[in-house]
Amino acid sequence: MSVTFNLIQKKLNMLLKLLSSQDKSDFLAIAELLSLCDKPLLWDGKKIEDITPQTNLENVSIQKGEKKAIQIQKLKSGKDGFGDFAAAFGDIFVDGFASYRVESKLIEKIKTIPLQKTQDPAVRLEVSVKVLRELLAGKKTELPSIPKLMLFELMQAALTDGNMSNIKFQLLNEFKLHYKLEDYVFDELLERAEVTIRETNKTITIIFE
Repeated sequence: MSVTFNLIQKKLNMLLKLLSSQDKSDFLAIAELLSLCDKPLLWDGKKIEDITPQTNLENVSIQKGEKKAIQIQKLKSGKDGFGDFAAAFGDIFVDGFASYRVESKLIEKIKTIPLQKTQDPAVRLEVSVKVLRELLAGKKTELPSIPKLMLFELMQAALTDGNMSNIKFQLLNEFKLHYKLEDYVFDELLERAEVTIRETNKTITIIFE
C-alpha cells in the first residue's frame, strides 16, 4: 500500500508542476481561504465575549494561532501531507498568499455583518462563499483534469486536522459547482483524499515511534 501510495504522490506532484502560474496562484488563494474561513474572530485582539465599550470594532482580525503559521511554513517548504508544493510551485510561494490578500477580502466582508451575527456559521459561510466566487470569477479551464487535481489537493488541505468543517465542505462544493464537476467525481476524490491523509498520518506515526 505504501509503495503504491508513494507512486501516486509522485505522479500528482508531476501534474502540479504542469499547472500554469495562474492556476497555481488560484489554488494557493483558495487554500488560504479554506484555512481562514472557520477560524475565530477577534476585535482589537479580543474575543466577542471580552469586548468592552472601549474596544475598536473596526480592528477585526482572524485568530490563526501557531498551527496555522506552521501549516503555511509546511506549504512553503514542501513538508506537507499533500504533495511537494515547494517543488511544484517554485517562486509563487514567496508572494502567492500575499498577492491575493485573501485575508483582507474576508475581513472586509466580515465587517459588514452585524456583530451579533458574526458567530453564526451560516453567515460565515455566506461571507466565505462570496470571497470564493470573487476568486473564481471568470476562471475557466480547457482540461477537466486541472480543476479535479486542484480540488483533490484542496480537499487534503481541508482535511489536515483530520476532519473537515461544514464551511470548508461547502466551499469545496462551491468549487465543484463552478467548474461543473459531477457529484460522483467530488465523492470519489473526497474518499481518496481521506485515504491519502490517513496513509500520510500512519507514515508520520511510524517515523516518530
